[in-house]
Amino acid sequence: NKTVIGYFLASLAGFIALSPWIIVFLKNSGNASDKTSWQSLRRPLSELIKNWVLNINNQFVDVGFYWDLPRPYLISTLPVILIILITIAYSFYWLLTKTEMRVWLFVVTLIGVTLVFFISADLIKGGLRSANARYMIPCYLGMQISVAYLFTKVQVTTQLQKLWRVALVALLSMGIVSCCLYVSADNWWDKDRSFINVSIARTVNSASKPLIITDFSVYNVDKIGNLLGMSHQIDPKTKLLLMSPKNVQIPGNFNEVFLYSISPELKTQIAKINQYKIQTIYAENDEIILGKIVNK
Repeated sequence: NKTVIGYFLASLAGFIALSPWIIVFLKNSGNASDKTSWQSLRRPLSELIKNWVLNINNQFVDVGFYWDLPRPYLISTLPVILIILITIAYSFYWLLTKTEMRVWLFVVTLIGVTLVFFISADLIKGGLRSANARYMIPCYLGMQISVAYLFTKVQVTTQLQKLWRVALVALLSMGIVSCCLYVSADNWWDKDRSFINVSIARTVNSASKPLIITDFSVYNVDKIGNLLGMSHQIDPKTKLLLMSPKNVQIPGNFNEVFLYSISPELKTQIAKINQYKIQTIYAENDEIILGKIVNK
């Protein structure tokens, strides 16, 4: 069968193309496990379900919705989420019952394999892999294909045609509005590790001659990513100094010296200098995200 042979050849080519990354992963499996250990943290099933619903909704309408919103806004948004979930469910039902296997198999494979792999791992071993939208992209793509196919192929009565068109226009319009909001926003829900970056950049930019001191006593990929992100928002006049806790020297030619996510070791060494004290600007879980050195 030419189709089967073509499929296996394509799969083999894909595996060969991916093999260098597989080798790198296997050689560094211990490091990879440490960096992804947060994925195995156990979460209540209710929290997982909330994240599943929210992530699915955001593929169609993303207006920065999250479950901790004020109650009035939450109540007004829930009907939209419910309508989208019903539309997706009906599109699956219509696809499976009204089309041939050669039509729905691709969509079901996209969605089913992803769901089974990630959700079963979370339910059996514990974790929140399925709550991370980036891992579920094939599943969300399948949902969008299913809904798009529903709107283009379903046959409705003459009386319902106008309503059906209005529903399609409304869905597309909400998607466009979501994109406009997302593009113009300083931050969004999917940047949960860098919510504070914009505020930090504004604080630093308010100084006429600022210096940012940080250290990498322990490798921290989040700190590296946040610094790279903030580099696009911080004024070019700002200087960055990587300081070792073993050699603490505070330059005196800056009018404001900021401390960004410094290690406890560096914080201790700076505190030993009688001339200075550390003023906290932004903190999280008793950890100083941004501080400032001031004279005593």
